[in-house]
Amino acid sequence: MKDQVRYNKIKRVTLISIAVNIFLTIFKFLAGVLGSSHAMIADAAHTLSDLLTDAVVIGASKYGNMPVDRDHPYGHGKIETFGSLVLAAFLAIAGIWIIYSAAVNISGGGSGIPGKIALIAAIVSIIFKEFLYQITIKVGKEVESDAVKANAWHHRSDSLSSIAALLGIGGSMIGFRWLDPAAAMVVAAIILKVTYDITVRSAKELVETAIPVERQREILKAIKEVNGVVAVHEMRTRNVGARIFVDVHVQVDREISVSEGHQIAVHVKQKVLEHISNVGDVLIHIDSEDDAAAEFIGTRRERVEEIVRAECEPYRDLLEITAVTIHYYRDDVEAIVGVKVKEDMKISEINALLEGIRNKAVASGEINRMKIMVAGTE
Repeated sequence: MKDQVRYNKIKRVTLISIAVNIFLTIFKFLAGVLGSSHAMIADAAHTLSDLLTDAVVIGASKYGNMPVDRDHPYGHGKIETFGSLVLAAFLAIAGIWIIYSAAVNISGGGSGIPGKIALIAAIVSIIFKEFLYQITIKVGKEVESDAVKANAWHHRSDSLSSIAALLGIGGSMIGFRWLDPAAAMVVAAIILKVTYDITVRSAKELVETAIPVERQREILKAIKEVNGVVAVHEMRTRNVGARIFVDVHVQVDREISVSEGHQIAVHVKQKVLEHISNVGDVLIHIDSEDDAAAEFIGTRRERVEEIVRAECEPYRDLLEITAVTIHYYRDDVEAIVGVKVKEDMKISEINALLEGIRNKAVASGEINRMKIMVAGTE
């Protein structure tokens, strides 16, 4: 999904939420005051925190969708994560305040008998907040934004808190005066549970926790379907806002060229980006073998060429080196040497000469295997 389309979806649903929350905050606060309901005033405070977090979601989504730049090579997605943490902080403050106020109220003997307007406000709130939850969670899933999903659950928690307020107000109206502040404490418990969930989810992203196993399996399946991929290992994943970043080692046939290996990597990247939603980038390391436990091999090209030329030098009148190709495997080094030989040499003489060069090169201990290919022969 393109960034602007994604942002527009988030903005549209959040603006609807802001309008509804402004109405509900004012209505519930007035109903709580006029109806003498501690639970409804607490519910109004919860809705006010919804209003504040709506603003956080719009801001985080706008700036989180900014394109990659020199200072932010992985984009600005973690601004959304930060926004989720700010949202959680608002929720925590609201929950703690409600618990404190309700506890003070209960210790003083409970609230007075609430009026019918408080009961009506609770019913209206349940209807509106459940509506907001449904439309917001739908958008959150479409754009795969934790901040939007968190905001949706904030609406759901407000709906649940309104149900608790409804029960508390109703109970107080039939004589159980302590039920109203007790309901306020239930509201606070719901708020704090949502706060905990949001905080844990955001913290996991900040400490680079891998994406869920199911999503990892989807990515691995897509990679393995690419022609030329022998195996996949050492895959690492992480979230940056709503986007997934993947680092993976892809094993290919060890005899193919570097350019062919690169093309396989290009195909792997295209496959993942096209078939797995919300992947921001894929970094691919091409391997000729499973190098998870591979050790560094100290014999570099310069040394291999030095050994090959040293063994061929005594026979410079008989042959000429045309190419040296090196294959590094887990435990050894293989050199493939291309040569031209004098036209009048017999095949038996060529074979004897090359066998001697090969044996001396391998005897050095720095080349484990050596093949010599004569131009014009197989």
